[in-house]
Amino acid sequence: MNQSQAVTVQPISAPSERNLPSYRPVGRVSPAVCPAEPSRAAAGETRPTLRLSVVPTILALRMDEQVPQTGRMVAQRRRRPGSTRRAFTLIELVLSVTISTLLLGGIASAMLIASRAVPGNQDKMHDVVEGHEALAGITHELYTLLTVPDAQLHSMAFTVPDRTGDSLAETIRYAWSGTSGDPLTRRYNAGNTVNVLEDVYAFDIDYLTKAVTEAGPPQPTAGPEQVIMANSTPVNGQNGDLDSSLWHGQYFKPTFLLSPTPVSWQVTKVRIMATPKGSSVGQFLVQLRRPDASDLPSATILAQVTVNESLLPGTLGWYPVTFASPPTLLPTEGVCLVLQHVSDADSASVQYDRGPLTIPHSQRLQYNGAVWTQFATQALVYEAYATVTTDSASQQPVEYLLSVGVTAQVGADAGSKLWTGVTTVNVPKIVPP
Repeated sequence: MNQSQAVTVQPISAPSERNLPSYRPVGRVSPAVCPAEPSRAAAGETRPTLRLSVVPTILALRMDEQVPQTGRMVAQRRRRPGSTRRAFTLIELVLSVTISTLLLGGIASAMLIASRAVPGNQDKMHDVVEGHEALAGITHELYTLLTVPDAQLHSMAFTVPDRTGDSLAETIRYAWSGTSGDPLTRRYNAGNTVNVLEDVYAFDIDYLTKAVTEAGPPQPTAGPEQVIMANSTPVNGQNGDLDSSLWHGQYFKPTFLLSPTPVSWQVTKVRIMATPKGSSVGQFLVQLRRPDASDLPSATILAQVTVNESLLPGTLGWYPVTFASPPTLLPTEGVCLVLQHVSDADSASVQYDRGPLTIPHSQRLQYNGAVWTQFATQALVYEAYATVTTDSASQQPVEYLLSVGVTAQVGADAGSKLWTGVTTVNVPKIVPP
């Protein structure tokens, strides 16, 4: 309806003035009650005419009494006190609740997906808190470290004072593989390796050290090859055949007057006075054997070299024999030099000295095919060469740890990277691997 349209409501009968219905507009309603038209008053009509001006809003009319329906207008009866309004039916209620639930569920799901798609400040804060707690524990342990057996970029092993009451230092090791996302691990003594931090993107250790040079432990040093024992100028020389029933030998133990006391000695070479015997096709062995309690050759062969008779000098002369793997002997140990027949009736002729000689810790040996015999005042004509190993002072560089810095990052966000540092109390020495 437009504003110029008029609605006429006519009662069935012509009530008296006091019985006329009372209309009260609700909202934006501008009723206009017009007096009776002159033409109808002249005709004697007594029914009043009600004309309303309607604005483009919803009109609500309340009546004190019931008015019959005429035309398109329905008058609503005024509610009396105590009367109830019409409620929702069960179907309407169920449908409204279901629709509301689906709508709220969809909104909640969309908000949850959106919150997970964009990293929030709480995730970063969680990583920072975890990293801070771990670094606090590491700093506390580094503060009293005693030694550092292992110092690497992504790992560190160190000892701390006794915590278990066994008077032994405790060993702690932190390590990270260097691969983003791998955990930071910790191992206590020989226990199991446990994860300290998950999803680690950085764990770097910086060491502030002071390098000095100081005296190190004594270092064994082998000296040059030298003649250690010899009988090179015979007093009463005599030649002896070397065959299956006659072997020759020499026991000797050097007397060391060196300072410092030698650690060990090695027989590297011997020279014997020898020449071929007969056809020069024989062979013999030059052996170093460990002596028994009587300083006689035992069955233990320390080194040996095979000698072809044809290689000996044509006339009696020196023949050198070098041992490729010389045995290492203690300064208090001696050794037996043995010339053992291998082939041909006579494999060589060697010279020995009948003496009498007075050489300490030296005696000639002879084997008759069954037993060995000692000749204390005699000796082979020989020279024994050896190297002597002694302990010598050494200088070595040493690093002392002044402080340790640790950088850690939990998660992929670079904003969660943390750093801490600690000054060592004991200034421990970094032990080289």
